[in-house]
Amino acid sequence: LVIALHGNDPDTAPIAYLTDAPHRLGWEESRLSFLFTMPVKMRVENEHFAEVRVGALSNIGVAHDGIELDMPLNQSDAEEAVAFLKKNNFQKGILAGLHPFGSKPYKWWPLDRIARVGDYLYKKYNLQPIIFGGIKEREKAIEMSNMMEAKPLIAAGELSIRGSAALIKKCRLFITTDSGPMHIAQAMRTPTIALLWSTSTQTGPVNKESIVLYGKCNNTDKVLTSCTESVLVEDVIKAVNKFMEGKALT
Repeated sequence: LVIALHGNDPDTAPIAYLTDAPHRLGWEESRLSFLFTMPVKMRVENEHFAEVRVGALSNIGVAHDGIELDMPLNQSDAEEAVAFLKKNNFQKGILAGLHPFGSKPYKWWPLDRIARVGDYLYKKYNLQPIIFGGIKEREKAIEMSNMMEAKPLIAAGELSIRGSAALIKKCRLFITTDSGPMHIAQAMRTPTIALLWSTSTQTGPVNKESIVLYGKCNNTDKVLTSCTESVLVEDVIKAVNKFMEGKALT
């Protein structure tokens, strides 16, 4: 049995076929969908992609109890997060996660803007900002920290994925672009403000404790600039205030 529900097309279909598995479930929209024995629809109107994917599994008799993400952590993951905080002399307080990066430049939110939001979190609510990211974003994370009056902790490149998840779990809220850390925050049930480059409601956070701010972008813009630039600092601050005042969950 092969279940190929990733969006990479046409790569997944021939790979699935070459396994010689007698049952191959994949997207019927694929250019090579004839290589699947059980093609299913990739897009269903008004359904989140997560719902479409778990629904596709019903074709092989797999039931589900929701579309919320889960990422079980162990003691060593928690210890990694605690060790990071100790290394940075953080002993007590409330954390706020910031992640302005993304897999593509058009998904990034401008560093100067999220720096201003980080300062607002510190001055208004006395939250300690933490900048998340990978080793490739560390230089940009340092650049962002130099823009801030508050002194953020820089976790970019410092933690494993699971250690980052344990640290995100400790955050009061998490402000992020469309990215892996956004999904991790969802799995940790951390209240999330997501800045999405697309206006599609079929992507993005699925938890109730989430606010989504949509950017405006077309295919030409994607090559040249950040598609989230239409999201203003004031928009994010309003979302922050809703969370901190307990008015966000609608």
